Amino acid sequence: MKRRILAILGSFIIAVGLSAEAYAMPKSDFSDDDLNGVLPEESETPSWEDEFGDIVTEATLEYSDSYAGAGIAEDRKSAWIWFTRTIPQKIQQRAQKLPVPVKLRDDLPISNQELSNKQWDVYSKVIQVYPKEYVVSTSSVDNNQINIYYRPSISARVAVEQKHQIEDLLNMPEQDDEGTRVVLEADSSTEAVGEALYGGGYLSTCTAGFSIRKSGVTENGLVTAGHCTSPQRYGASGQVSLARKGTYIGDSGDVAIYHADRGWTAPKFYYAPGKLRDINAVKNTYNGQKICVNGQYSANKCTTVLSVNNCGDGACGLTATTDYVTQGGDSGAPWFWRNTGYGIHQGRIIVGGRARSGFTPVLRAQQLLNFQVKLS
Repeated sequence: MKRRILAILGSFIIAVGLSAEAYAMPKSDFSDDDLNGVLPEESETPSWEDEFGDIVTEATLEYSDSYAGAGIAEDRKSAWIWFTRTIPQKIQQRAQKLPVPVKLRDDLPISNQELSNKQWDVYSKVIQVYPKEYVVSTSSVDNNQINIYYRPSISARVAVEQKHQIEDLLNMPEQDDEGTRVVLEADSSTEAVGEALYGGGYLSTCTAGFSIRKSGVTENGLVTAGHCTSPQRYGASGQVSLARKGTYIGDSGDVAIYHADRGWTAPKFYYAPGKLRDINAVKNTYNGQKICVNGQYSANKCTTVLSVNNCGDGACGLTATTDYVTQGGDSGAPWFWRNTGYGIHQGRIIVGGRARSGFTPVLRAQQLLNFQVKLS
């Protein structure tokens, strides 16, 4: 049986080998024009969305056992927050004070955290025998469903064998005791590639995220993506050596922290090439949120959050954006909005024929490796 599986995978890998550069980068919904020197996010005054973001962060941190999701309508004139049971009074009160209607639901079948845990269980099994570069997963709390997308072989015979192999591996009923369904779908466009390329820039092969500290480990640290190679050097000429002090790649993200051998990592970040900005807070995201990234190769790009709880390239718990606005070498870059940090760039996930940029939520990253982002 083992030889049979290897034979199938061998045929698969030969059939689907494809350069990551074969995909063109879709244009962002945001204009590349900087509005007379002002980036898109800077041209807007603070609004109710900032307060909504605070509410979502409180819900995810304090009520993770019942919080199911949140988002903003496309016209940005209303919002929604979901729970699996009675919504905490504090959340209700804060939502009612917003100047737009917020639809509250307390009847979701599963919490965001519980579905995320199940998703990792399924995804991690599949990538044990299937190339992780060609397996992607999404999930949806409203219909209690996990989707696994994989790239099939161009050989019809091998493709059928691949499908049966995964079904046998999962050995799952149509839905489990909690009603969660797992849907397996062959998609020839599926690909998830961590964007770690050798080159100059902020780090040797990737991009630095935010300055961090970890008690007893480093007071001068940086966070980046976990799949980036080690060791790293910081700066265009690599003048500062970085030693890896922790890595996590798994059910909750893709992140690593490094210690700088000299110098001081300040509570600021480059939000565009050569432009520094203070970081005042770190928060969680929600569907529809406007968000920006600054990678050493893509520079400053903005888009919106598409969904949370996505899997790709060996990691789950990733947030996906509406557009693919990054490229190789951007891994580890900061995702932010104004002076608030939201994520550490992971890479690219292609689902449904469109590329998405993916990142590890920074609040989750802090919990995974027990560090703190330095705030101004």
